[in-house]
Formats: sequence, C-alpha cells, structure tokens
Amino acid sequence: MFNEGEDGALRFLPLPAPADRHVAEVLGRVVAGVTRLLVRRGIWVDADGECADDGNPSLHDRLNAASIRQVALSGPRAQRPIARIRSRFANPNAVEIRGRRSARIDGFDLHANTTVRANSRDRLERLCRYLLRPPLSEGRLELRGDKIQLELESTWRDGTTHLLFEPSELLERLAALVPRPHKNLVLYHGVLAGNARWREKVVAHGRPSGDADSPVVAVPTTFPRRAPARPNPTWAELMRRGLDIDALDCPKCHGRMRFIAAILRPSIIARILQSLGLPSAPVAPAAARAPPGHLDDYFDVA
Repeated sequence: MFNEGEDGALRFLPLPAPADRHVAEVLGRVVAGVTRLLVRRGIWVDADGECADDGNPSLHDRLNAASIRQVALSGPRAQRPIARIRSRFANPNAVEIRGRRSARIDGFDLHANTTVRANSRDRLERLCRYLLRPPLSEGRLELRGDKIQLELESTWRDGTTHLLFEPSELLERLAALVPRPHKNLVLYHGVLAGNARWREKVVAHGRPSGDADSPVVAVPTTFPRRAPARPNPTWAELMRRGLDIDALDCPKCHGRMRFIAAILRPSIIARILQSLGLPSAPVAPAAARAPPGHLDDYFDVA
C-alpha cells in the first residue's frame, strides 16, 4: 500500500496477506459488478439458462451469451449444450479442493496466493507468461471423425474430462475470445490507473537510491515527467523470447546475422531479384516458391 506523508513524500507500506474471507468478499463484489455489466449489455444468463435480450444484440454479444450458456449458437446443434465426455469413476458430489486465499462463486474464481518480490524479474516474467497463455493448447485437440475433441487440463467436478465440438461450435468459442475493436486488453486500477494522481510517483518508486535496510522507503516529490525506459525490443528478441525462435542464427554457419536495412521500394526490390536470378514479377499462389537461403545475402554474418 502507498501512503503520502505530511512532507509530500510517497511511502510504501507492506501489508499482511489477505485472509480467506477477504478474498471471498472481493470475489463477491466482482461477481456482482460483472453481473450488472452483463445485464446492462443484454447477455446475462440466469439460473434457468435464459439470456436477457436488449432487443438488438450484436453478433459478438450473441457469441458471448452462447459461450456463457455453454450452448451452440448455430449449426446442427444450435441452442443445444456442448457435448461432454465424463469419466465413469468420477464422483459428481465430490468437493473441489482449493488452496489458500482462493474462492469460487457461481463459476467465478479468484486466486490471491501468488506473490512476486521486488526486483524478481524472472518470477515476474513467469507470471506474465502464465497470464498471457493462449486459451487452449493445440496438443489437447484431437479430430474424432467429423468432430473435434478437447481434452481438459483438469477433470471438472461432474466428471467431465473432454468436450466434443462441432467445427462451427469450436469456431464460435474462439470468436467469442476476440476482443472488441479499440478495447484495451490490459486495465490498471488503483494507483496504477491512467488518471491516478500518484501514478508517476508509483511508477518511479524504488528507482532512486534509498536506505535498503528500512522497510519504508521515502521517495522525493520531484520526478521527471517520464522515467527513462530501455529501448523497445527488436522483432528478433520478441521471437526468441515468445516463440523460442532465434531468427538471427545463420542456418549455414550458425553465426550471428545483423539486420542491415528493410528495402521497401518496388523498383529496387525488382533490381535485386533480377541480379539474383529470381523472378521479379508477382507469381501465382500455386507457383513454387524460391528456394530458401537467398535472404542470407541481405545480412552481415559476424
């Protein structure tokens, strides 16, 4: 928690871990807020599976409503539940075992037992990778005849281990995950909100040198408008970190390639292709592509 003293200095006060009841209270407020939002947008689903209708819901709203109801929106199984494959050994009345500082209400889950210590960049990166993971893994998809089977990461309480989709049903689920245009995917609240009065101080907190032995660090009240940031990572760094692909590794000698320039003028591109003996005119999609390796001439191998 951040607190501003009488001298105007911003201080960070560590708080104890929340109790289980506090996590449940926060989740209860989240559920109430999300419920009001879904009702206002006309895509709320009640206990009977009925969806509220605002008179003219968009396709995106209808996809979200079908996803919440676990039914198909179109296709041969329209308005019917998604097929489930259950284990005969599962006990549908079994109580789900949950860890500390976690709660579950009406299908909403809140887990507040993960912490990242200050300056622990590797653990912060692992947490971000977990939060940004894709909705499903391709390895858990299997084609079963004309249907697609999805293996669940963990067995549901009713014993469901797999979901069986029609192709159109799976596309509907994936389309519901596509964000709306011009919507922010990452939202900041509290002192990190865009218009928060302390945002500049909080972002710069800990960067000036202070007393490392004191748990409460005072931060000066004068800060630069924007703290100096490292340059944006290159596309090669992003591919290596995100996809584990080293695009600058030479496939011939495994030396390090260096990007020189991006050539965008069509006339220059045509002249380069002609000098390499490659066709400079657009080719049909069915035509064979040029053999790989010619792009190595545009890189400088160290």
